[in-house]
Amino acid sequence: MNYLLLSLLVPIAVVGTALVDTVDNNNDHVGQQVGTTSGFVIGHPAPNASQVSEYLGIPYAKPPVGQLRFAPPVAYVNPSGRVDGSNFCSDCPANTLPISSVNLTGFPENARNIFLMLDQVGHNQSEDCLSLNVWTKPKPGQKMPVLLWLYGGSYQIGTSHASVSSGQHLADTETAVVVSINYRLNIFGFPGLPGHPQNVGLQDQRLAVEWVRDNIAAFGGDPDRITLVGQSAGASSVDFYSYAYTEDPIVGGFILQSGTATAFGITQHDNLAAWWTTSVNLGCGAQGVVALAASLSCVRGKPFTDVLAAAGLASANGNFLGAFAPTIDETLVFSDYEARSLAGNFIQAPVLVGNTDYEAGFLGLVAPAYYASLSPADRTAYNLVYFECPTAKAAFLRALHGVPTWRYRWFGQYPNTYLFPGSGAWHESEIGFVFGTMEEMTKMANVPVENEVQQYMMSAWAGFAREPKTALTELGWPKYNATKQTLVRLGNENETTASFTFPSTFDTACISAGQSTGL
Repeated sequence: MNYLLLSLLVPIAVVGTALVDTVDNNNDHVGQQVGTTSGFVIGHPAPNASQVSEYLGIPYAKPPVGQLRFAPPVAYVNPSGRVDGSNFCSDCPANTLPISSVNLTGFPENARNIFLMLDQVGHNQSEDCLSLNVWTKPKPGQKMPVLLWLYGGSYQIGTSHASVSSGQHLADTETAVVVSINYRLNIFGFPGLPGHPQNVGLQDQRLAVEWVRDNIAAFGGDPDRITLVGQSAGASSVDFYSYAYTEDPIVGGFILQSGTATAFGITQHDNLAAWWTTSVNLGCGAQGVVALAASLSCVRGKPFTDVLAAAGLASANGNFLGAFAPTIDETLVFSDYEARSLAGNFIQAPVLVGNTDYEAGFLGLVAPAYYASLSPADRTAYNLVYFECPTAKAAFLRALHGVPTWRYRWFGQYPNTYLFPGSGAWHESEIGFVFGTMEEMTKMANVPVENEVQQYMMSAWAGFAREPKTALTELGWPKYNATKQTLVRLGNENETTASFTFPSTFDTACISAGQSTGL
């Protein structure tokens, strides 16, 4: 399996006293200057939603360079400084595909635009990437719920600078503040070194959550109503978080789109073999020849582009996510999720969890030769093993403890989501409906029914953030029960709102495939 191609699929300390007022709180206006622990941030009207303030590239951590490369993040604190919020920060280093190596001949224009956006074409990369973005409306005296977005990409690629996850339309249409963040990827976020801090990319996410807690009131957000939402690897990050921070949750709700803590497999404890392969490729020495500390010091001194290239040659050793990915450390990532779930040892906050109807469809765009080599049975197994069955089990185990749980399945297929015959409701295809960005991403107009579905999705996600325990019930969605008609169908046929069916309609196949759904 080519892990670089598949990487598109799956797609911290208190900073200080929160600065809860805007600089000019008696004259709220779009793009107004906002005081934060990172400095005074200057915003601007969002390009396609002029009533929304857009604040881009706000640093929440010091650049992880030098001795901070491969180390836990350190908060960026400069309250008297100034931040120009005009532009997105650089993407974190990622092994994206050289566009020259991809043959998009035969794909429709909208599919090519989707690929170019997800492959981060035209973006700069830098280790100085730990930033976040905020979209909000000036609403004096009104604290709004917060949706904090974590991107996917197998922990190998991904960026908050993506048209599909721009928060401008969601913040414009709904009463919510939208935040997206960058976090470290690949070897930079998940070096897997024994005796050293693990999963620093996940630690980046936590530090960003703490920044939002301490600063979001200045943007009109409510620090007591933060919902963590992610897709694919971002969703598995959300789930990791729900088990890791039971003593200090900060967030009050979770949305998992096509990913759970156990969906994609986890690297066991460390990844020393991959590290030494990278070290040798960089001329930093082999295991048994140089000490690990000497190798680490040497690798820290190499240009990030060289490190990224060398890491890309390391064997994934059977790990679906690649050589450098989340690693069991029994602090942030655990080896016993089922036992923890059965014991209720997780943040028991409301959760919305789901997947798309045909996750494997995206393989046909990003890895067409590989997709063509798969039999229909292989494609079905891919959908079941990595998405359908883990989603079913996660929903079952949450509901088992009385946690308000809703489970959805996305069916939407429209002219601008079409990739190729049979692509279906592919992995990631729901994101543009959550953010209201399908037209920007595909550069193709929505059809009327699609606009209605998009508005419904935005209102559901924002409603969950507003009142995680009750909003979806008020929308008519039943809480999840694996034996009742509680699976929420979205975008099904020409429906513009939700309909409901029995989970067993889809989950019976999990049992046939030897996968558990918890029942």
